[in-house]
Amino acid sequence: MDIKEFSKINKEMWKDFQNHDIKANMLVESPYNGAWFITHCLAMQSLILNKAKGYRPLFLYNADLPVELLQSYVPEAKYVKLEGLNIFDIIFIAISSVIAYLIMVISGSTINFRFKGVYYGDIVHDVFLSTYEQGTLQKPDYKIIKTIIKVMKKHIRYQKTIRKNKVKAVLASHRIGINAGCLVRCGLKNKCKAYTSAGMHRNTLYLSNNLKEMKDYEYTPSREEMQGILAMDNEMFDNEYERIRNIHLYNDASNDVKYAYSSENKLYKSREEFNQKFNLDSSKKNVFVMLHAFTDHPHSHFLHMVFKDYGDWFLKTLDYAKTHDHVNWIFKQHPSDRFYPTKDINFTELFKDAPSNIVFLSCDDKVDTRSLEHTADAVITCLGFAGFEMPAFYGIPAFTAGDNHYIGYSFSYNSKNKKDYFATLDNMDKVQKISPEQQREAKAMYMYTYGYCTVDYSFIPVLSFDDHHDSELDKKLWGKIAQIYAEKKDLIQNQVARYAFEASRRDFKALRGKSYKKYEDYFSFPFNITKPMPECKIDIMKEGCQILKDLNIPYCLADGTLLGVYRDNRLIPHDTDIDISIISPVDKDSIIREFTRHGFNIGRLPISYGEIQQVVFYKNETLFDIIFYEKVGSKVLNFCERDFYFEHDAKYYENYQPFMFEGFEFSIPNDTEGWLAHTYGDDWRQPKPKPKDWREGNSYLGAFSYNGDRRTIENKFNKELLSL
Repeated sequence: MDIKEFSKINKEMWKDFQNHDIKANMLVESPYNGAWFITHCLAMQSLILNKAKGYRPLFLYNADLPVELLQSYVPEAKYVKLEGLNIFDIIFIAISSVIAYLIMVISGSTINFRFKGVYYGDIVHDVFLSTYEQGTLQKPDYKIIKTIIKVMKKHIRYQKTIRKNKVKAVLASHRIGINAGCLVRCGLKNKCKAYTSAGMHRNTLYLSNNLKEMKDYEYTPSREEMQGILAMDNEMFDNEYERIRNIHLYNDASNDVKYAYSSENKLYKSREEFNQKFNLDSSKKNVFVMLHAFTDHPHSHFLHMVFKDYGDWFLKTLDYAKTHDHVNWIFKQHPSDRFYPTKDINFTELFKDAPSNIVFLSCDDKVDTRSLEHTADAVITCLGFAGFEMPAFYGIPAFTAGDNHYIGYSFSYNSKNKKDYFATLDNMDKVQKISPEQQREAKAMYMYTYGYCTVDYSFIPVLSFDDHHDSELDKKLWGKIAQIYAEKKDLIQNQVARYAFEASRRDFKALRGKSYKKYEDYFSFPFNITKPMPECKIDIMKEGCQILKDLNIPYCLADGTLLGVYRDNRLIPHDTDIDISIISPVDKDSIIREFTRHGFNIGRLPISYGEIQQVVFYKNETLFDIIFYEKVGSKVLNFCERDFYFEHDAKYYENYQPFMFEGFEFSIPNDTEGWLAHTYGDDWRQPKPKPKDWREGNSYLGAFSYNGDRRTIENKFNKELLSL
């Protein structure tokens, strides 16, 4: 399928999702030649942010991609060219780059380099490694001046482009490298919001508001998020852990995982078998040093590293191991190392004539990483995911040498400096398995990293490493996307509607999967919601209920709305919203999608332990309030308030009857009068003055105070159910 044909399909797919009320310009990283899947991802995120914030995407010009494709996502999208350099810029860069290089030579370090008040030392160091295929940079090389110049040029050109086009936000595929990294940092320097990706078909859209947040890692959980996961009961925790582990290792494995756990690899099921194979002394502890892919941007996610880079950490650790025989040192090559070649690190030479207590496991040795369960006493990583995976999987303690997203948790130890690091290595012969409590904490980190901190981007085809290196991929890609559109249209549109709402929140920081916070609430209305509804309220009521009918979702009128139409055959004059009750489980994302497509906005969305409790839509200053109840035994419960929960008898929601009002057939409970007496008291037929607050007196009998933790109430009802 060619781009022109795909553009027509794409335009039709998203015609109802676009926001034509443009509020600001957003500069988007240039489309990628040879990696159009990244362009598709950026364009989809532009669509999400256009819907959420009213941004007009300004894509940096690429002659190989027609603007019509980008406009099939957001019609207001435009191309802009990166501003050029004048003679004064060139002279300034020439002088500044020489000065910067001399400072690096004198200090012996590249990492502290700044330009125009922006920290770029990490990008310069890491780009040099990848450009010249160097595993480590021990001291500044004269060739690094080319990288310095590229960074300076890009910063100045981005700055000019941002200012000329009055840009208020930037969007990049990630935060590393010169193109994306400089765009993000220059944008933040110029007071733009910076949105970045992390992942592919499992992804997150991450917001940085200032340069201080530049190094906030996309996968770092908050303490509240970790506490929510750890608060699960044991059965739920174990089930969730196994579910996520199976997806990560088997059903949705990354390329690293596929190579590390390949069926072609040898799985060692005992220490004796492994030690005999590699001639190791079984009386000594086995310490696995899990190597990194040396050129894979060692500095670009975190601020502090004990060593200069991954290569320096490896070489210094190997030098130490060669003179310390108190444990067996097993250096395990990174499973994707072949895709990150280096010219200066030769494993054969480095391990030639190594002492007998040192083993190098290359990818060619094909040792399954699951062997560590039976063979390892400790793992060492600079800052890799092995630092929480091995503690989670097998209870093996982990030791690190740089900032990481799991620092500060009890299952791993992070060295503060080289002295501390080598002192830790001195004590490797004394390490013990971590406690069950520490392993549970590691499992919670694992669950967050692989299960909860990213969301599904079903609009991105699942591509293998081989797919990414297929010379024909760009020709095949648009057909692949059109195919998943056809197969998963509703799912994809549900996701985009939900993600756009999430990104519209004032407190938005990142798209996340299921949250395990006790309670969180989004609340934002552009009008006074305490005043009576406008004259269009009946039309909005009919439109909202028709959407629910079209989705085949059972509902009933509730609360003041039901009271008014049943008792008075009208809406109560002082009422402020349309009240609807729905019994879960239902497809809440479909509800959000369809209401959004019909011009409704979301004003409130309270969530308890990842479950939506309520969604308050608004249109033409009329609130359409849906409460979702969960059936627990003979009751239905809802936790949309932080301090109050709602409880009704489930019998009222088992069957509904039609009720004609204003020429439209609505749904109400079969025993409406019983429900009204249960909710408002036996005198429900007698109109009462409007209370100052719905919690006042006996104005609403179904509300009960609680400690804010939904699970305490659910457990109470579950115990009562079991006792019966």
